[in-house]
Amino acid sequence: MSEKKTNKKKNILFINHSDGLHGAETVLVELLTHVSSQKEKYNIHIVWNKINNVRLFADKVSKLSVDSIIDVNFRFLGGSIFRNLLVFVYNLLACFKIILLIKREKIDVIYTNSSINPIGIICAILTKKKHIWHFHEPVVASFGWTPTTGKIYEFFLKYNKNIVVFISQNQKTDWETNLNISIKNYQLIYNPIKNIEKKEKSQTLSNIIVFGFMGAFTENKNISHLIQTFARLEAEKQTIKLKIAGNGQLQKKIEIQTKKLNSNNIEVTDYCFDVSSFYADIDVLVLPSYSEMMPLVVLEAMSVEKAVILTEKTGLHEMLTNSVDCIFINPFSDTDLYKAMKKVLLEPEYRKRLAKNGYEKVNKIDFNNQFQVSFDKLFKEI
Repeated sequence: MSEKKTNKKKNILFINHSDGLHGAETVLVELLTHVSSQKEKYNIHIVWNKINNVRLFADKVSKLSVDSIIDVNFRFLGGSIFRNLLVFVYNLLACFKIILLIKREKIDVIYTNSSINPIGIICAILTKKKHIWHFHEPVVASFGWTPTTGKIYEFFLKYNKNIVVFISQNQKTDWETNLNISIKNYQLIYNPIKNIEKKEKSQTLSNIIVFGFMGAFTENKNISHLIQTFARLEAEKQTIKLKIAGNGQLQKKIEIQTKKLNSNNIEVTDYCFDVSSFYADIDVLVLPSYSEMMPLVVLEAMSVEKAVILTEKTGLHEMLTNSVDCIFINPFSDTDLYKAMKKVLLEPEYRKRLAKNGYEKVNKIDFNNQFQVSFDKLFKEI
């Protein structure tokens, strides 16, 4: 009897929160790629939030060996009591559709991608199913954090069949401090890093120092400050270029800002899943966000030996040392980013040293293996 139970395939429902392919979605693609290669162990069902029909995520995972991908509309928590009430009302139909799926497919475990997404934990509580909640964000990124939002999260995190996956110890501390609770049911699992092909820098950019940004076009990423700082350096007659890759709600605002500068040295492009050409052409990755936890773009850039300037509001303090492996900057400072960009621009040996040290630091940790082994164990035990 026990042997039969051990050999039974687990039915897992994965709930994604976005149609893009940025950090959290890329991590989920990596997880689904790994899990779908073990079809003898799992039946895989995916709920995709089709809130604005871009379908980048859905198109990517539809090529994997999964059992179903279902489109559902739902919204995220955050902000005032009134807004959260509207979110719950709006999500009623989504909950109904997902619960029907859970019953029909005899789902054993629900996995929810992103802390801002409440739909999975709600459905898990209503159906008394086990739930894995993969937190990628710090508290401040949870869409207008208020004490009310905190109380809602506190209620959810008391569900005894829920396990939170944190991507850094710093992130766990951040959530516990803001909620004023101890989160006991959790796992610490670092994000994986895509294997990126190392390419030569294009000939046209060979004599130019290129700064790069890749990520979601949101307020938290502080992209406007990066563009302003770049324009300040460019006005000093520096031979530089800025490549910005991504998409999101601020796309038009960013395009308008760059157009007003009338610069031929700022290039804005859509995010592409194959990021090797982007990293080949940049010399320095810049991530001046107001807050980050374990940003994938930083680890990816370091894995192909690029210097990195990033926000000091990050969980990467756990593994990186300022001015040795990278440069940490205060994202609220008017001058920190300017000084850091100018330093790596004018001191090529320092820039190369940062790139080398970051590369060595990141390659000491087997991110991909620990990610796969940790989730295999989690899915087996939960």
